[in-house]
Amino acid sequence: MPMTQSTFLRFPLVSILAICSLLLHVQSPEAGSVPHPVSSFLPHRSSLGWLTTPIIRQPRLGGAWSAAFSPDGRLAATGHNSVVMVWRAATGDSVAKLEGFRSRVTGVAFDAGGEHLFTVDMRGLVLVWSTASWRVVDSLNRGYQNFYLQRMVITPDGRKVFFSGQDLPVTLWDRTTRQVTRLENYTATHATDSVGHAISGLDISADGSTLVSFGSYKFPDTALYPFHNVIEFWSVENAQLIRTFDRGVAGLRYEQNIALSPTMTRLAIPSTGNLIWYYDTETGTIVRAAKANAVVEAVRYSRDGSMIASVGLFDGLMLFDPESDNLIAHLPTDSAYNLCVAISPDGKRVIAGDYDGVVRIWSREDASVERERERGRETSLRYKRDGSAIVLEYELPRSSEARLVLCDLQGRELTMIAEGWMEEGRHTLRFDAGGIPSGLYLCAIRTPRGGATCKVPIER
Repeated sequence: MPMTQSTFLRFPLVSILAICSLLLHVQSPEAGSVPHPVSSFLPHRSSLGWLTTPIIRQPRLGGAWSAAFSPDGRLAATGHNSVVMVWRAATGDSVAKLEGFRSRVTGVAFDAGGEHLFTVDMRGLVLVWSTASWRVVDSLNRGYQNFYLQRMVITPDGRKVFFSGQDLPVTLWDRTTRQVTRLENYTATHATDSVGHAISGLDISADGSTLVSFGSYKFPDTALYPFHNVIEFWSVENAQLIRTFDRGVAGLRYEQNIALSPTMTRLAIPSTGNLIWYYDTETGTIVRAAKANAVVEAVRYSRDGSMIASVGLFDGLMLFDPESDNLIAHLPTDSAYNLCVAISPDGKRVIAGDYDGVVRIWSREDASVERERERGRETSLRYKRDGSAIVLEYELPRSSEARLVLCDLQGRELTMIAEGWMEEGRHTLRFDAGGIPSGLYLCAIRTPRGGATCKVPIER
């Protein structure tokens, strides 16, 4: 049966493939070898310092397919159907709604400086957004029709963008040279007799030196499962293949989300069932397997490597120590199918999105203090005179798009005073009211989360 988008990607809320995978016997990736040790943990232990009630946002924009935190952990981005939402991580407030995509947004990533947000949809439209203005500053449009782009990673400086997907080799967009290059790889060149292949797992080392990909292909005479699996490591500097591990029929899935440890010594890959395989990145051998969600859909390491997050079919979100497999937190959700997960750089927050587009942000208990402080701050606005000019003094509790306008007493806008991205904190703006008739007016500052007004008398 050919691999088509409708076969693998247009699944109902509770994926038929995922349910079937629960019934499959998960094979050892090395046939005939001694079984690898499997660790397990109790799924309902204490959350150990994590608030079990998350911030919940339901933008109703289709599934939440991808998620990422900004380097300072203050913002989180989620990719939905044709839209990216940017959230204030501490409060869940909406910061920006980014549009212009043609299909589901399968990848979001911030550069190391937090100056840009990179996004990509499944048809190969890469948009680079300024986090100062939330405007597009760079783009690449591949216009894929027969490919399904599944993953995207970027170098820390944002100069190189890698993406891959169904029937699509690892592809490099060098933003400095403007060249787009397909990386010749094992999966593509050795799958000539297969009915389809995919490079559906992609990650990059923290220092941006090494890229790792996970590819699968399937032959016509085999059943739906299993797939033939290949792991490849690349040099980011020259886009050359470093080493390849052909895992054969390894009981791993076609659509795969992988995670490279910060030390680059381990690679975490979900299996068809409730296991996460840990591979040694030098030898390609499996160190061990750990039990996680009923069907693991996505895994992600924390920046310091002390935690790994797992989401998937049922069981909510799980955080555990990747070395001991001890459960750190089990954070239940009422969602049957969670698709993506990310951990903030400081390890104090985790975000997950599900098939229905619901976004959840959990925090450690000490992060709740910051959240309450954020909620207690309000937008304020007042004025004072300086000769014939009016000086507006305003304060924003958080950075966002904002508009300063002069209105009549019924709230109808008369004059735009200022518009655009404004940083949090106190600001002063001198406004020349020349040409405006004498009278009593309203001055208003408006943001996505509300605003403030004050009455301003103008006299001649």
